[in-house]
Amino acid sequence: MKKIVISFILVSMTLTLGACDKTKEEPIVDEEKQSVCMEQPLSSGCFDPNFDLDFISPTKEEFLISETFETEFLNQQPYNWLLYRNQEYQADSVSARVVEMDGNKVVKVFSDGKYSPAFPQGVSKPESLILSTKFNLDQTRSGVATGKIMVPSNEGNEVSFGIYTGAVNVASILIDRQMKLTVKIGGPFFYHSGSGDSGIYIDTNMTLTRDEFHQFSFYWDGNTNLLKVVLNQTTDVILYEGEFHISARTNAVATEFLQVPNVFKVTMPKALNMQGYAYIDDVIVTRKGHNT
Repeated sequence: MKKIVISFILVSMTLTLGACDKTKEEPIVDEEKQSVCMEQPLSSGCFDPNFDLDFISPTKEEFLISETFETEFLNQQPYNWLLYRNQEYQADSVSARVVEMDGNKVVKVFSDGKYSPAFPQGVSKPESLILSTKFNLDQTRSGVATGKIMVPSNEGNEVSFGIYTGAVNVASILIDRQMKLTVKIGGPFFYHSGSGDSGIYIDTNMTLTRDEFHQFSFYWDGNTNLLKVVLNQTTDVILYEGEFHISARTNAVATEFLQVPNVFKVTMPKALNMQGYAYIDDVIVTRKGHNT
């Protein structure tokens, strides 16, 4: 009997030890490959290629603007426009609000003329109100921007609008407090260097009418270095036709790359007694040859 019990115990121990030996084998890890993928997770063999990894294109997509303001909310700043303010500006020093006029929505801009950005420096009459929106025709390098502007009889202010490359004016029109019309071509950079990069003013010898929208068109072609500013009337008036100003070139050097516009901007100046309003409407940028 004792032999039977001992034999049973030995058989049980043998079976138990055999089962313990049959453990799952650990996978062999390629330590060198693991190290490469940890340090460089986008290396070949470390990920499955996926189109989502290519969502940022090295070439910026071109886009246009068609700002008629008809879909905007009343008494609000237009959605696609940026109004500059800094910590020195008071709450209502500058404003841009959508209002209704004769059944249409337009933008009413205001400046009290008291504040301005720190740059550009050395300007006799810096900008106070700066309202801007962006577009991109960097690949095509040509286009047409049109816009309407009106200065009211009651509390009308000096106002300017036109096309810019970033902060640098390409071509714009200026309507002063006496409604005299001037064209500005080029400038300024952040600093006025005295080397001609501040742009030029062209007197049109024209005086516009208050309480009436006036439409202007700005044509540019960076491929042929041509620029044109037009007052659209029954018979269009060409206010400027010629080359880009030198300030449109990188570092204002004649042999450098010619930058094309990518911003439409509305401004009012900082100066004594320069408080008042103006209205803008139908700011549209199209490709050259497709303007309406």
